Amino acid sequence: MEGVVTSVYNSWRDVEFSDLQKTLESVACELTANHEKNDISRNNLVNQTKEFRKSAPEDVRKSSSTVIKCYQAEFDALQKRFKYAEDAYLSLYKRLIELPDPSFALGELHSLQKRADKATEFEFESRKFKETCDELKAKVQELKSHERENKRLQKRLDELTTSLNSQIQLNTSRIVDEYQRKLESREQELAVFRVEAEEKLSNFESKNLAISKALEMAQSELFRLKTEVNTAETGRSSELELLMDDLEKSNVSFY
Repeated sequence: MEGVVTSVYNSWRDVEFSDLQKTLESVACELTANHEKNDISRNNLVNQTKEFRKSAPEDVRKSSSTVIKCYQAEFDALQKRFKYAEDAYLSLYKRLIELPDPSFALGELHSLQKRADKATEFEFESRKFKETCDELKAKVQELKSHERENKRLQKRLDELTTSLNSQIQLNTSRIVDEYQRKLESREQELAVFRVEAEEKLSNFESKNLAISKALEMAQSELFRLKTEVNTAETGRSSELELLMDDLEKSNVSFY
């Protein structure tokens, strides 16, 4: 049992739960900051789109309207997926950040286990002492020829035996019962906590992995869309400049 308690205690101590909570908090803060940056980027994109619609010729606006709407729809969908992933991560973060560090409870249980082991050692020493007393009894029987000495030894042996038995019964029963109750209670609490913690940690790791992948895909897709929009706008601007040059040449030829 001591090996199990020590192993669990060392495992949770190596996890450094407080550092894990700090890491989760850092990621949550970074998500919040990125959320604000995304809002600013979205507003800039909306403003640029409005400016393009105002300044571009009607035929250019008509030809690019469908493409821009598709980009806007896909951008909005990516924003929703990103918001869902962010909310899911923050929900898990809020649940884990409020959990107490189990290493303290495990440390206390580890200490109780050591005390219980000491009580067991005390019981073993008491048995050895009792065996010594039994050997003394045997020697007393061999010294029957020396009646006076025998009586003295017998009386002393009885006193030691009575005192020892009383002390053993009192101390051993009290110590063993007390630590047994505490140990059983701690073991039950530890078993429940360990199962819950393992389930929560497993769920968190799975969801965190899925969320991280979803965030990476969303950010990559967002970057791709921004690049395509910028490329499309550059192409439209070049096309508009060519049209203006042709118009100017036509006017010159006309005159």
